[in-house]
Formats: sequence, structure tokens, C-alpha cells
Amino acid sequence: MLHGFNILRQQYSNLAKPGGGNQSAINTIQTLADRLIKADEYQLSLEDRRAAVLALKGLSRDHNRAVGQHALPALLKSLQRDAKDEDTARALIECSITLCEVHSPEAAATAQASGQTQAQAQNRRKQQNQGPPSGLQHTDVFLQEPGPLHCLLPLLAPHRAFYTRFASLQLLGSLLRNRPHRVQDHVLVAPGGCGAILECLAEGAGSSAEIVRNEALLLLPHLVYANADIQKLVAFEGAFEKLLDVCAAQGRIEGGIIVQDALEGLEALLRYNVSNQNYFRETLSIPMLAPLLFYPPGSPNNELPSKHADHEYARQLEAFCFQDWDQQKVVNAKIVLDIAALLIAGQAEGRRANQAALLQCGMTKCLIDLALGSTAPASLKAQALHLLASLMQSSRANQDLLSSLLVQPVKVLLPPKAETPIEGQHGGEQQQQQLGQNPTFASQEPSFTRLQPRPAAVCLVETAIGTSGAKGGLGLRGAAIACFRSYVADNMEARLSIINGMLPEAAAEEDNATASAASPAGKILFEGITQNPSTTATSDHADAYIHLISTMLFSYLLRGSETAKSAARSIAIDLDGKAVKHVRAEKQGDNDDDDDDDDDDDDDDAPSSLIQVLVANLTLSERELADAVRKERASALGSTVSSHSYSAADWTRIMVGYLVLLSIWLHESPLSVRDFLSESATLQAVIQPVAQSSGVDPLIQGLAAFLLGVAYEFDTDPGKVAVTRATMHPILHSRIGADQFAVRIARIPDDVRFRQVTPDILEKLIFVEEQTEADELRAKQQAEAKAAAAQALAAAAATAASASPSSPSSASPSHPSTGDGAKSEEKVKTDEEAADKDLEVNGLGHLSKRRRAGLWFDWSFVEFWRLNSTLISRSITVDPASSSAREAAMPVELLDAQRQAEALRDTVAKQTREIEMLEKRRDQLSCTNTEQLEQLQIQLTKAQEELASSTPQLEALREEIEELKSAHAASLAAEQSRNHDLVQLLEEARKSEEECRGKVLQLTSEIARSSAGKPTQKELLALQKTNEELKRKYDQLLTSTTSSAASGGVGLKELLEARDLAESRARQISDLEAKLAGNLAETTASQSTEEKRELQRRVHELEAQASAAKAERDRVSADQSTQLSAAKREKEVLETKLSELEKKLEECMFSKNPSRSHSSLSEGQQGRELEQANREKEEISRENEDLLVLLEELTQKRKSDKARLRAKGEPVSDDDDDEQTSDHAD
Repeated sequence: MLHGFNILRQQYSNLAKPGGGNQSAINTIQTLADRLIKADEYQLSLEDRRAAVLALKGLSRDHNRAVGQHALPALLKSLQRDAKDEDTARALIECSITLCEVHSPEAAATAQASGQTQAQAQNRRKQQNQGPPSGLQHTDVFLQEPGPLHCLLPLLAPHRAFYTRFASLQLLGSLLRNRPHRVQDHVLVAPGGCGAILECLAEGAGSSAEIVRNEALLLLPHLVYANADIQKLVAFEGAFEKLLDVCAAQGRIEGGIIVQDALEGLEALLRYNVSNQNYFRETLSIPMLAPLLFYPPGSPNNELPSKHADHEYARQLEAFCFQDWDQQKVVNAKIVLDIAALLIAGQAEGRRANQAALLQCGMTKCLIDLALGSTAPASLKAQALHLLASLMQSSRANQDLLSSLLVQPVKVLLPPKAETPIEGQHGGEQQQQQLGQNPTFASQEPSFTRLQPRPAAVCLVETAIGTSGAKGGLGLRGAAIACFRSYVADNMEARLSIINGMLPEAAAEEDNATASAASPAGKILFEGITQNPSTTATSDHADAYIHLISTMLFSYLLRGSETAKSAARSIAIDLDGKAVKHVRAEKQGDNDDDDDDDDDDDDDDAPSSLIQVLVANLTLSERELADAVRKERASALGSTVSSHSYSAADWTRIMVGYLVLLSIWLHESPLSVRDFLSESATLQAVIQPVAQSSGVDPLIQGLAAFLLGVAYEFDTDPGKVAVTRATMHPILHSRIGADQFAVRIARIPDDVRFRQVTPDILEKLIFVEEQTEADELRAKQQAEAKAAAAQALAAAAATAASASPSSPSSASPSHPSTGDGAKSEEKVKTDEEAADKDLEVNGLGHLSKRRRAGLWFDWSFVEFWRLNSTLISRSITVDPASSSAREAAMPVELLDAQRQAEALRDTVAKQTREIEMLEKRRDQLSCTNTEQLEQLQIQLTKAQEELASSTPQLEALREEIEELKSAHAASLAAEQSRNHDLVQLLEEARKSEEECRGKVLQLTSEIARSSAGKPTQKELLALQKTNEELKRKYDQLLTSTTSSAASGGVGLKELLEARDLAESRARQISDLEAKLAGNLAETTASQSTEEKRELQRRVHELEAQASAAKAERDRVSADQSTQLSAAKREKEVLETKLSELEKKLEECMFSKNPSRSHSSLSEGQQGRELEQANREKEEISRENEDLLVLLEELTQKRKSDKARLRAKGEPVSDDDDDEQTSDHAD
């Protein structure tokens, strides 16, 4: 056997060496697992099996997944077979713990930091990357069958070894953390499973027993969590007694973490299990709760048997109230209170029985002394008050105890520097937070002093309002509010006692019943709701929550009780601000009393009712709120504004308190509404914020609209008031409107300050106290660390003058981290302040976090709102003669008839409005017509005056017209004479043309006589070219003549161009004659000189004629100079051409060929060309005649056009053109 063990050890050693062994880890694991499974077949001894288990245990650290996959079934089988052996069982359990452990990322980081090897960390990362955690897979394999777990539970027996029991508990804890429900299922069917675990809680000697007990305490809450069957089994196995014994043995709530584990196990057994709660009461375990808090036990009837016992009880009570509280002790005490709260969490017989048991054992009194008369931390006091509220809910006995019990409150004496409030901060909780953040004050332990005994109800009201002097903030005050609400919820005696306590003693003594029921708490509450907010805003200890909480507490007294509302209406305030008895609210029904009321209203010295005082404070707060908003906006914009009053958030909170209180007071109370509407200024003050479209917090607008709706809905009292329901209806519709009214109310649920209110809103405020205490503890630790560092430095300096420079830094290693945390907190605070400032600048200050924080409403008002908001939002749409409740009770037929009547009324109203609009339109049109007639009459008068003044001008114009007519006739005659002259000019031009024709005929005859000598081909071509140019000029003349005839313009230019054309043609004809003369000169040399002279003479004559024409053109008027210059340029061109023709003629004369053969050969061709030239001359002559005829027609047309224009009376040009034409013709 030993040989086999050595073989396994040698194989494992070889495998553990780096690179040693030829077999892999998986082969080794499989081999070891196979040996465990087939141990009976191999006949392995216990030692060999233990060696295999130890080998697998060693391999499980580095090859966790492989061991679980291949060897876990073998290990479980070995556990069921070899559990009796301590060493083998211990090895099996420790190996299972390794396999079932699920490593979190934080644990892995811690393991690496603790020196884990790189190879192990790499193997662990590989296992994590392979899929789900291997621990969960191995847990599923372990719990696949109940057998392994059933074998594990007997190992917890007291006779087993310590390590076996401890490892078994650790394995059970791992299995519960991984798969709690499957473990609970296996434990339920295991024989004696719960008893085995509870045996570990038994008291034993030695540290080993305590370790096992502590591990069992940690295991118990996980085992019984959310499983009622296991909770019952464990409870019936005696868990309550054992856990309470552990707490008592360890020193009750001063026992540290061990007591915390025991109390958490006790709480886990009672949570959500009514059977265990009843069993806890039946086992008389409830009386053990108060002693756990070190509260002294008292006699059942509160009467101690002797004076010595009385002194001893007082001493123990003093020690209870002034005991020291560390952090762990506070945690344990809170768990005790949680256990007591679980016992009264129901709502039936079990709750009432547990309330009675807690009252009988002194737990109620313990809570009252702990919350109102001890030095306990504020968070613990707040939790005690919440528990006390649950105890007094629907429990008259507990309520009576609070009414009759006297308490000596404890007042905190702050350090001298802390007594001066910090400027700009309001509220006790803010001052406490500031003190907690200041390490100088945090390092100083506060001192306490006991005040005179006073009723517990008075201490409760002072704690809620904040005038008790106790250390605490908003969380403690919220808990006091919850406790007060439960105290007066269904206790009319307590309500009337507090309300009657508001009256002075002289007024109270008039009624013996009232005097006996008066409570001093009423005076404190009366002062809170009636004091002027502006006065308290400038005080040293200004706190806006005083007004909000006072109104909230007073609303609890009035809610749902007309008797309480009547008692409150009987309270009035005189001019000195003192409460007096006011009986006006009780007078109603007859005219005499109404007259008395009117007389009271008219008396300026008459005391004001409590409702009117609240309205006056509301109006004052509204003005202060507007001023605070302006200052904060100016400050956000950079202006320097000094303010010693509340902030805008505080004034808003104060207004919310007054509006909520008035809404609850007036609800279903017509007499209260009558008192509210007794002054007309009240209605205007409430309507003003609702009617404003901007610049008002929507929460204030909605609550004010709700208050108006409540007043209108329940204004059903027939008494005589300043504003009735009938007069209020049109005011609300004209100033606000039904739609806007509904919108204002509907916007409240969307406000974050209203939306964040939950049923446990007051319980959540405990976090404020816990945060403050954590800040104080941190500041205290920092102060202690600084003090210790200073002492260390001083000691080091005293012992060695040459101290190491690193020692100062090592003395306080936590300072940098603390500074970083403080910097981050300051950065977050700075960012929040910047965001709030932006909202203030943009007019959205009510959305800033600073103004949203804190307490605004409680859950009872939210429920009240949800029940009545729909009815109130529709209230002003109801006719003043009816009511919403009456309409809700009407039958459908009547409602249908009412709707039809409303529709008819709407139709009549619409038609009435249309008639009014038409009449208004008619009046407007009448006024408009009258104004227009007056304007037209004025215009007519002006026109007549202008007509009378313009008659002489008309006569002058007529005379001028006659003169113009005569002048026109004269100009017409002159034009006719000019036309006559133009005709004569045309006749002369015709005669000149005839002369030209004669010359042409003469030249033709001469050409015929000189047929012997023919012109050359070159000259004929030149003549043809000249002829074509003449035709082109003629065509241009014809075109211009036609356009002039169409436009009816002046004909002088055309006549001049015609004469120039005639002259040019005459010159061309002379050129042709000269050329013919040249040709004749070739044949007859003797006659050439004479013909040349003749041609020169003719040329001179033509030049003379041209000079005469030029002289005639110079006589034309200055305005036609441009046209004459153009004609002159034309003449120059023609003269140039004439000179060229002369040069050509000379060339022809000097370039004669001596041989005549060439002439004779081309004689026939030259004769043909000459005949063609003659034909062209004849065609030019005919065209010239046509031109003259056209000119005559143009002249006649021009005359006819001028005559027609003059007949029409249109202006025509003067007769200068005709005169010039006639002159030119001359």
C-alpha cells in the first residue's frame, strides 16, 4: 500500500517540475480520478485514496477546470465513501472549495497584488476566457444529486474535527452564494440538515468553537433568505434563543461584528415570514429587544416597588441616555430597530398583538427616550421615531403613552465658535453639516445638558420644528413629522388637546373640559404658524423649515375633521399677536348674527381670525419671493447684492406650506371658506400669482389655483360674506379662465418637487443624517490623523535633530488621497453652482438643484391631491347655483337636459355676441360714412372756390388759342408758298433733265459718226462699271425717296439728292462724251485737239454748274448743314472719279498703238460694246425721268399730309423747308 502511495507522489513530483515528466496534466488527472472511481476494483487502501485526493487537490489550484471536468465525480464519490476519515474528508472538502470558488475581478486583483505567480495568473485568465466561470459549472455538478450535500451536513457535528467543520461551513457558503435555491432544496430534504447547522451556534469553549460559530453566523442569513420553509425549520430548531444568547454573551449591541452577524440572522428569519413573527412573540423573545439597547427594565404598571429601585432605574436610564456611540454600535442598534419594525409591518391581528407586546415590554418607552431624550446619533434617533410612528399607528395605547409620558430632552452645547451661525445659511441641518466638514470643530467632542422634564408631545413638536436644541438635521425632523402624523391620525383627543393648547390659560379656564385637554404643544405650534416670516428671516437662527413644518403639523390636526377645523376657527389673534377666543365662527343662521359679524368686520380693532393671519403671511411671502428672485438673478448676472433674508427657494417653500394648509383647511368646510372670503383682498392676493403668465414658480401657481378651486367648490354657506360663490365665478373666468385654471393645476404632477414624493419620502431623509454623520466621522479621523502626525513629528524632532526628510511624508500617507477627494467634491459642487447660476440667469431658477433639494411635501398631501385634483380642476366650470357633488349625483336624463340647456345658452350667447358685433359694426360704418360725407363736402367747397378763381385764366387761355390759330393760318399760307416754289424747282430740274437728254442724243449721233474709231475693251469695261455705279446710286435714291414718302417728312433733302444725282449723271455723260472724243481722236489726229478743247470747255461748263449748285446749297439754313456736308462729300467723290476718268482718257490718247491691225480686228466687238453703252444710256435716261415723276409725287404727298395734320389741329413744322426748297429750286 505504501508502495502505491509513493508512486503517486513521485508522479506528481515529476509533473510539478518545469518540463519534467512525459505525461500531461490531463493524463495525470484522469489516472487519479480513475483510481478513485475504481478503488474497490483496484483494492486501494484508504491511504492510497487519500494520496490521490491530495494530488488532485494540489492540481486543482493550477488546473481548476481540468480537475473539475475529469475528477469531480470521482471526488464526490470518494466524499460519500470516505467522509468518516477526518484527513480524507478535509482534503475532499478543501478541494471542492477550490473547485466551486467563483473569483471576482476584485479578488483576482487582490491575489495578484498579494504575490501570486505569473503562471498562476495566466492560467486563471485562460480559465476565465474559456466561457462561464468554472466555479458555477462545478457547483452544478456538485448539486446535481442531493447525496454529496447530505454527506456534507453530518460533518458539522460537534464531535468532528475543527478543520472539517470549518471547511464544511465554508463549502456550504460557496454553494449558497453560487446556487442558493438548489442548496435550500437539498437542505430541506436532508435529515437533520438545519439542526446540524444550528449546532454550530452552540456555546463552546476555546477559540475554535468561536470560529465555527462565527462562520455559522455568516452562513445562516444566506441559508434562510427568501425561503419560508427553511425559516420555519430553523426557527423551530431554536434559532431565536441561540441567536439572542450569542448577542447577550457578546455584550449586546456593544458586541461588535459578531452581534451584527447574529442580529442579521435573526432579521433574516423574521423578514417576510408572519409565522416566525408570531412564533417570536410566543417564545417571549420580544422583551429581549429593549435590553439589547441597554434600556433598563421597568415594572409593568410603571410603579417601582421601592425608592431604591426608583433611584436605580433613574441611574440606569441616565446611563442609557448618555451612553457612548461608536459606528459599530450604531449599526447594531439599527438592526435591533429593524427587527422591531418587522414585527409591526403587518396590518391585522398579528400587528396589533406585536404592538401590545412591544408596549408591555417597554419598547415604546425605550424608543421615546432614545429619540427625544438621549445623546444617540441623529440617524439612530430618526429611525427610532419612524419605528415609534409605526407603533402608534392605529394603537391608542401607544398614543396615550406618548401623551402622558414626561421626557427630559438633551440639548447639545456646541463649541463657542460654533454657536455663531454661519452667514447665508438657514436651517439647523446646514449648520451641522458645516460643523461636520470643519475639522477644528469635528475634533471637539460636543457637550450635552439635560433640560427640565416636559411632555413627550412637546418634545416631539419641538424636534419637528427644530427648536428642541437636539443635534440633528432634516432627517430627524422628517422622522418627527412622521411620528406626529401617526400620533394624531385617528386621535381626536390629541388633536383637540393641541388646538386648545394654542389659547391662553385664561380663555381655557372658562371651559373645564377644554382646560383639562389643553396641551402645551399647541403654543409651540401656534407660534410656528403665525409668526411673521420676514421677522424670522433676519434673525440669527433663521430657518425656513420652521414655517413649512409648522403648517404641515397643523394640517395633520385639521385633515378630515370639521370639529378640529371649528376649534381652529375659534382662535383669533389680537393686535398684540396673542391668541384670543373668537366665537364668530359659531354664529350662523339668523340675520342678527350676520349683522354682528358685519359689525365685527367693520371694526378695525377686532382680532383677526387664524385664516386671515395665514393669508396675510402668504401675501407677505409672495412679495418677499419676488424680491429674492430679482436679487438672485442680479447676483447671477454679476451684480453685487447684499441680502440678509431667505433665499428664493426658502420663500417658495414657505408659500407652499401656507397654500397646502389653507387647501386642507377649506376642503369640505363651508364655514372655513366663509371665513376665508370674508375679505375681498384675500381673493385678489391668491388670484394674482395664478393670473401672471411668467415670472412665477409653476408650483406656486398650481397650488394657488387649487386653493381657489377648493374655495369655490365648498363655498356653499348662505352667510353674508364679502365674496360669494356667484361673485367669484365671473372673477375666476375673467382673470384666469377655465382652461388656464385647469392647466395650472395639471402642471403640478409634472414638477420634480412633487413627482419625487413617495410613500417613504420621510424615511429617505435619514440619508441626510447618515451623510452628515459620515462627514463628521471623516473630519474627526482627519483631525486625529493630523494630530498623530504632529505628535510623531514632534517626537522625531525631540529624539533626533537630524531626522530623515522622508519621515514627515510617511507620517501622514493618507493626506494626498484625502486632498484629492476634497478637490473632487469641490469640483462637483462648483459645477452644480454654475449650472444653478445659468438657470437663475435664464429665469428658470425653480429648476435648479439647489432650489429643488430638501423637503417640500409629504405623502399624505400627495394622496389628498390625487383624490381631489380632478374635481377641483373642473369646479369653476360648474354653475354657481350648483356644485360638483350635486352634479355627480344627478341622473343621466337630468344631466342630458342640463347639457342641452347649456348648448342653447351657448347658442344664445353666441348670437348675442354676433348682434353686438353687428351693431358695433353698424355704428362704425355710420361714423365712417359721416366722416366721408364731411370730407367730400369740404372737397366740393374747395373745388368751387378753385373754379371761381380759374375763370380769368380760362379767358386768357382762349385768347391765346385764338392767337395760335391765326399764327397757324399764317404759317400754313407760308408753307403753301414754299410748296409752290418747290414745284417750280422741280420744273427747272425737269428742264435740266431734258437738256441732258438732248446732250445724250447729240453724243449718240456723234458716236455714230465716229464709228470708224471704236473704244478699247478696257474702256468699255470701265464704262460698264461706271454705269453699274450710277444704277446703284439711282436705286439708293429711289429707296430713300420711298421712305421719305412713307414717313411724311421734310422733302428738301430728297430734292437736293435728286439734283446732285442729276449733276453726277450729267458729269458721267460728259465723261462718256470725253471718252468717245478720245476714241475719235485715235482715228483722226487732226480733229483730236479741237475735240479735246471742246471736251475741256464742257468740263468747265459742268464745273461752273457745279459751282452754282454749290452756291445754292450754301444758302440752305444752318439746321440742314449736316445733310449738305454729306452731299458735298458725295460731290467730292464724283469729282475724284471725274479726274480719274480724265487720267484714263489721257492714257488712252498717249498709249496709241501704231499698227491699226488690232483696231480693225476688234472693230466688230467694239461696235457691239458701243451699242450696249448706248442702250445703258437710254435706260439711265428713262430711270431719270421716273425719278422726276417720283419726286413730283412725293411733293404732292407731303403737301397733303401737312394739310391733313393742320386740319386735325396737330402741330406741324414751320415752312422753312418749303422756303429752302423753293430757294434751292430758284
